[in-house]
Amino acid sequence: MKYPSLPLKITALAVLTASALFAADANPSQAVKRELDTNGLFLNYMDFEGGWKKVAQDVQLALKDTPMGGKDIVALAEASGLSQIRALGMSSTSLKGGYDNRIFLYTPGGRKGLFAVFPGEPAPFDGARYASADADFFLEMRLDAPAVINAITEITTSITGNKEAATMALDLLRKDPNGIGSLLDFSGRLVITARLHSKEEMEKVKAELSSKPPVDIFARAEKGGVALANVLAKVSAWTREESGKRVIFTTNEDNSDAVIIIEGETITAGLPRAFVEECLTRKTGLAQNPTFKQALAETAQKGQAAIYITPHALTELRGLVSSSSSLLTGMRMAGLGRARQRSQFANQLLNAMPLPTQPEISVLVARPDGLLIRARSVQSLKASLPAFSLLTPDLLGQIIRVGAIAYAEVGAEERAAEAIHKKISPDLDQVRTVAGKYFAAHPDEAAVNLSTLRETMPEEKLPALDDVEGEIDFSRQTDLIIFDLKGGRSIRHVFKLAPEQRKTIEATLKQIAEASVEYMLAGNSYVSISSLVEYGYMPKPETLVGEDYDQVTLDLNTPTLTVRTPGEQEVSYTRDPNIVMQARRRQAERQIAIEQNLAKIDAVAQEFLQVNPDESSVSYEQLAQKELLTDIKSVAGEDYAQELSSISKNQEKLSISTKRIGTVTWVRPVDEATQTDLTKRLSEIERKAAQYFAKNPKAEVVISGELLPAPVVKASKPTEAETLEMAEEIEKKLPDLTTLVIRRGYKSLKVTLENGQEIEVPRSKAK
Repeated sequence: MKYPSLPLKITALAVLTASALFAADANPSQAVKRELDTNGLFLNYMDFEGGWKKVAQDVQLALKDTPMGGKDIVALAEASGLSQIRALGMSSTSLKGGYDNRIFLYTPGGRKGLFAVFPGEPAPFDGARYASADADFFLEMRLDAPAVINAITEITTSITGNKEAATMALDLLRKDPNGIGSLLDFSGRLVITARLHSKEEMEKVKAELSSKPPVDIFARAEKGGVALANVLAKVSAWTREESGKRVIFTTNEDNSDAVIIIEGETITAGLPRAFVEECLTRKTGLAQNPTFKQALAETAQKGQAAIYITPHALTELRGLVSSSSSLLTGMRMAGLGRARQRSQFANQLLNAMPLPTQPEISVLVARPDGLLIRARSVQSLKASLPAFSLLTPDLLGQIIRVGAIAYAEVGAEERAAEAIHKKISPDLDQVRTVAGKYFAAHPDEAAVNLSTLRETMPEEKLPALDDVEGEIDFSRQTDLIIFDLKGGRSIRHVFKLAPEQRKTIEATLKQIAEASVEYMLAGNSYVSISSLVEYGYMPKPETLVGEDYDQVTLDLNTPTLTVRTPGEQEVSYTRDPNIVMQARRRQAERQIAIEQNLAKIDAVAQEFLQVNPDESSVSYEQLAQKELLTDIKSVAGEDYAQELSSISKNQEKLSISTKRIGTVTWVRPVDEATQTDLTKRLSEIERKAAQYFAKNPKAEVVISGELLPAPVVKASKPTEAETLEMAEEIEKKLPDLTTLVIRRGYKSLKVTLENGQEIEVPRSKAK
């Protein structure tokens, strides 16, 4: 007998395969039912008949005259894999305690686009060997990241029309110095498993508000280890150690026992560390659990992805969603509306599902001509039929078509309105200029409309503006007007800021920047425009065109201050790098100026009291009323009349408080004779100290009071009473010289007077 040659066999096999695929495509119903249970209690089949491609073509046609007209919607549907779906089938069969649910997406042209994410042939779920027998959650999947990246690149290209840019972005990411780009080439298995703690322990954690999660977690990925090790090595929160071929990273954060173990390209992570080590060395676990084995037997023993979850975990998930929904419902914070609605919807959806009595499992199996999802669930697919019906080209596709047509119509109206706006923009700017003249002539008017301008200023010959419906109101302090066109469209017109307007706003921002720095240097932690005004750092900033200075960020770490107008125009001012030093200098200059004012006030007051010996004191207000003080001006908001209500003869100091720099004190300088006396006393102390240390070689310190001579007074033969009085006056004016601590190695003795003046005598040689 003569057997066919090998080439003939291969040709025959190819013909048979092509014929089978053609037959399946010719009858997609049979291809779909091949993967379903046709004898179950529920069977559904939907043939899309190339509907998604037709939807994409219709949308492309509807958008041709819009800004989206250049986007390739048909290519987008192809790249995503959506247009490849020829049919969808579902079936449900009763099982003990649940249902065997099956969903099959039929793609006769093969799995392309995002459907290519699951690579290779179906394989056993060997990752179950890492999970504990009492695991509450298990996930295993094999992913092909390059397939996803290619699909995303094609999708991006269909939207942007620029494949080179998308390719360049991917190349840059792949060349990332940290090695993150290598994750784009991930093609392998990912395993995640978790075990919840006991109900009692979970309740305890909730009651104590502990940050330590009541769950053991294990995760393992077969790619990206080298890249992740490079990243973690640069993060201070992780500590690196080595054990054989393993590189182990542990976190330094409190209450955390997380660990990441890298062995070659494989990444293992989780918490606590003991649980992770247990999973890596486990001999028996979930893979030997009869319940898990039964679940796989009732779905699929092999596949590209599987997810397994116990009733315990589902109950906790339901409680968590319910708690978050209740929490969000009770909160009245702005911006939580959508989050609250989503949480409530999820809560209602979970509550509508019956609680399972056995674990739920779903397995995804990638076929050459589609994707099969097998699931053992507490609920039949009957309940999901309305949702799946929504996803068909006939219903959802029609919604998309109508949406595209509506978008195109609205876009056409918007473009027409924008064309009119562009045409009348010069006329609007002309009217605004005339409105400015009107405001200049009427300083009390805050707004004016177009009709009033025509009536009061006919000489300006304002444009007709026939396309405008109704009045246009112009406000003194805004760069924005909003009005309606006769077609019904509302127009926002922004008057561009003139250079001089920008300079004015920049000057205000500069003033705010300088004042805020001074305010912070004064020891204040929080700065705002109102606090700057209240404490006298600056007058209240006047808005020019409606800009809101209260929204300006005044943090010292923000170098640029920016303010926005109602028309969303931005004006910015960048702080001088030396602004802090400049602020310190200004503070010092203000303090000196206030001290000089106080010195002038004292001089005038002492002269007045000398001329009027019967007066024991005089106030600033009295001196001002007598026009003896005419050149005293407030420097930092200080109120001399309020605080200097009594200045007495030979008063040693004057003080005044300011909101900006605190209390400023002027101290009367000591006279020359007193300085001489003080120097003599300090010199005498120094000589006695030198002699003391020479006579006492073991002594390391001496107190000036032990050495202090009697006070030195002016040599003018005063009486004993006068001498005592003068000595007391000297002691009042001068620092206490009895408490100086003098060490053996001193170089000089120095005292500082209250007015800041220093007197110093060098060390002498002991005699």
